Amino acid sequence: MTLPQFALRYKDFSQADLQLFVKARNGRRMRKNASKKSLIKELGALDEAATFPFMDLPPEMRNLVYEQILTHNRFAGRRAWPAILRTSKSVYEESKSIFEADKVISIDATYRCFPRLHGGYVDLKGDVKFQDMLHTLQRHFERDLGSKLKLLPSIGSLKIKLRLFSIGPPRGQDMSFPKIKYFIDMLFRPCRGLKRFEIEWRIQDGVFDLDALASLVAHIRTQCVARGIALQLKDLPQSVEESNP
Repeated sequence: MTLPQFALRYKDFSQADLQLFVKARNGRRMRKNASKKSLIKELGALDEAATFPFMDLPPEMRNLVYEQILTHNRFAGRRAWPAILRTSKSVYEESKSIFEADKVISIDATYRCFPRLHGGYVDLKGDVKFQDMLHTLQRHFERDLGSKLKLLPSIGSLKIKLRLFSIGPPRGQDMSFPKIKYFIDMLFRPCRGLKRFEIEWRIQDGVFDLDALASLVAHIRTQCVARGIALQLKDLPQSVEESNP
C-alpha cells in the first residue's frame, strides 16, 4: 500500500501518461477512451494493493517507514503500530530503537530529610554521610530502579518529579543534595539517546540550602548543554531560577 502523502498527484498528469502508468503497474492498458477520472481511480486502487520487497529498500527509507508507523502523535491523530516488530528478527533489531525512543519515562523521586535520628533511618541525613552511603546508594539504584529501566539507552524523553521535604523541623543543611545529584547522574549515564529532560520540583519551604540547590541546578544544566539535551524545569523556586539563567 502506498500512503496518500507519498503517492503521485495523478491529476497533474495527462491521460496518455496515466495510461502508461497503468500499463507499467499491471501490464495492460485500459481502453483508449477511458476518462482521466477512471484512470486516476484505477491507479488509486493499484496503490492500495501495491506490495514490494520491504527489505530491498535502502536503510534510510526503511527508517522513514519505521518512524511513520512506530511513533505516535496524539495531537495529529496518528497512532503507533508496533505489530511490525513481530514481522521478523531483522525488522525487530533495526526498528526497536525507534519505537523505544518515542516512549517517555516518568519518575517520581521523593527525598525526605530527617533532622534527628528516626528509627535508625539516616540514609538521607546530611551531606557528611554521602561518601559512606555511596556503595549502598548505588546498590539500591541498580536493584530498585536501574534494573527495571531497560529502555534507558534508547529513551528519547525523561520526566522526573523531585519532591524535597522534611519530617520534623526543616533544616536545609540536612538535605543531602549530593545524593540527588548522584541519582540524576545515574539516570543520565545510560540515556545515550536522550533529547528532552524535564524536572518538576516539589520543594517544601525552608527544607533546602539555596546555594546547594542552585549548584545542583547548574550541574544539571551543564550536563544537558554538553549533550545537546533540551532541559525544562517546572516549579523551580524563583530565586534559584534567577541565579541559573
